[in-house]
Amino acid sequence: MSSRSVARLLRSYDLLISVSRSTGYEMGPEWESRIHALDPGVGINEEDLGLIKTVKERAVKEDFIVFGGRIDPLKGFIEGLEVFKAIARAYRDIKLVATGRVNPSLRERIVRYAKRIGLEDRLVLPGAVPRIERFRYVANARLVIYPSHMDSYSYAVLEALYLGTPVVAYDIPALRFNYEGAKGLVLVREGDVEGLVVEALNILGSKDITVSPPRKVKKWDEIAREEVSLIERLVES
Repeated sequence: MSSRSVARLLRSYDLLISVSRSTGYEMGPEWESRIHALDPGVGINEEDLGLIKTVKERAVKEDFIVFGGRIDPLKGFIEGLEVFKAIARAYRDIKLVATGRVNPSLRERIVRYAKRIGLEDRLVLPGAVPRIERFRYVANARLVIYPSHMDSYSYAVLEALYLGTPVVAYDIPALRFNYEGAKGLVLVREGDVEGLVVEALNILGSKDITVSPPRKVKKWDEIAREEVSLIERLVES
């Protein structure tokens, strides 16, 4: 019912713009042809690029992994714990860091679940941290796991690749379309937890991993000009 209401609302507009062509693709053929995808319609601003450069220059890889998304089932947090449980059997000292705001009751449930599967001393939940602190975690991590089921572009993946940290993730359209050719990003079939484990262990066992951002990265002023141009064409027509 919600989907029908959203579709009815969207049909009333003359111009639909998305930040990724994966949005229209996942909505179906009707919308893929109607939506103008900025491809991509997001980027990293100059301030963040400066922070990333500074953090990356000082990074020292430590014995932990970062969960890339929000602490949320749709972002694959439960699968992330399952992947880490398998990794923890092979690497006894490694830890998993998951940043982000977590209310007390949810934190208690997560800790209880982690204890049940033997990870209570291996899961680090620092809560909501400043942006530069998040960058430090990612830059110093050996790997980012990102088993998300939904996304439009994924800053988490983009930031990790800029910071020089490899990523294993599900092969969802947002990553397949926007990160083609990015080195250090390994995609597996959505829902294939064992595949994530295998690729994560391959990366952790490799001494030399090349990591680079995708080719398609735009600056914010370029994105803004493209959006203004679309609106101007609509007004003129």
